[in-house]
Amino acid sequence: MSIMESTATAPNSVAYINGRVYTVNKTQPWAEAFIVDPHGKFSAVGNTLEVAAAAKAASMIVYDLKGRFIMPGIHDAHVHIIVSGSGLLNWVQPGLDVNKDNVAERLKNPGCACAYSHVYEDWIFAGAGFGFANFDRSLLDKDYPNTPVVLLGGGCHNWFTNTAALRRAGYNVEQGETDPVGGKHELRPDGSLTGELKDQAGNRLMAALPKPAKSHVKRMIKRAITEMHRYGIISCQDASSTEMLLSALSELESEGNLNMQFATHCLYKNEWLTGEIQVPADRLILSADQYRSRHVDTRFVKMMMDGACTPDLMSHSDVDENGVPDKSKILLPDAAELVERFDSRGMTCKIHCMGYGGAKTALDAFEAVRQKRPDGPRHEVAHCTQVLPGWILLLPVIGLTITNSVFHRYY
Repeated sequence: MSIMESTATAPNSVAYINGRVYTVNKTQPWAEAFIVDPHGKFSAVGNTLEVAAAAKAASMIVYDLKGRFIMPGIHDAHVHIIVSGSGLLNWVQPGLDVNKDNVAERLKNPGCACAYSHVYEDWIFAGAGFGFANFDRSLLDKDYPNTPVVLLGGGCHNWFTNTAALRRAGYNVEQGETDPVGGKHELRPDGSLTGELKDQAGNRLMAALPKPAKSHVKRMIKRAITEMHRYGIISCQDASSTEMLLSALSELESEGNLNMQFATHCLYKNEWLTGEIQVPADRLILSADQYRSRHVDTRFVKMMMDGACTPDLMSHSDVDENGVPDKSKILLPDAAELVERFDSRGMTCKIHCMGYGGAKTALDAFEAVRQKRPDGPRHEVAHCTQVLPGWILLLPVIGLTITNSVFHRYY
């Protein structure tokens, strides 16, 4: 056993005995007991007899684990804390099998208590499965002619809305809309909107959705943290951090109620995932350090390179037979310039890439900046499900982390 405590902190430490402890230490993978100092650090790891003796000598509090399995906390490299908390508390739940035939009835009789569904003022916001076939806003208009209704599709990349929601958000319902790069407004044969919006086409909608009060945002965060704690997660990277989130985290921290370590990735040039319009696009990113605290590290950026590869979207960027990315689906043609800008400030960039083309564009940007600045921060590619064999050898050279970031439903 290794005792590393000072006599000043020993009485305030806590000892745990009679456990089955996995240490993640190759030289001592298993232990029975340990001591945690007042700063939350392990000051001793060993067997029960040794730890119990040290605890008794220092008059420590002792917990008997009674054979329970203990392991270090898990770091989750990709969470959406507001999405999680919203799904657990706010969103109406029509069920994953909701379709055009049952959607109206499911909204009236959802599979949830929905105690906080009113936080969006007079809007109804609901979680839905992975899309409707042949959705049309008329399915919702009959029962909700004046109440804005939004159903979020799987993966949070598409939305199904009624006419009231489209009008409230400022869409040209009857004349239709021009599709933005990386987005699509589904149209009726006459050119009017069906009410289904995909990817970047949802920016205006989500920016119009009323924001919950800060008191409730804090409630959402705490509920999502409770869910993560259930799975042993004690540290996370939030992949869509907003001003609303950072402000709430700051308040929770000052109250002593923040029990999770956060790395907050503020989004660059995105409204549909944040609901916030930042002008200029990097305003929050460059000012986020004002929210840095004991549990919140703000040196992180999130960027969206392409869309999603779900069957109802297929908005990811692929490559042709020569390995050239499909640039029509690339959202960040200036990726190299952006990575250089943030890398020079010591900020880690997490870039969402779901296609070979998106991943290649990101890798090229990361490789270029690492050649110029070898000792910069370790950047990340998120949702990287399509990786060409040759890229694997490049990852350690440029110090890059890639993650699958598998989608987990909290609603």
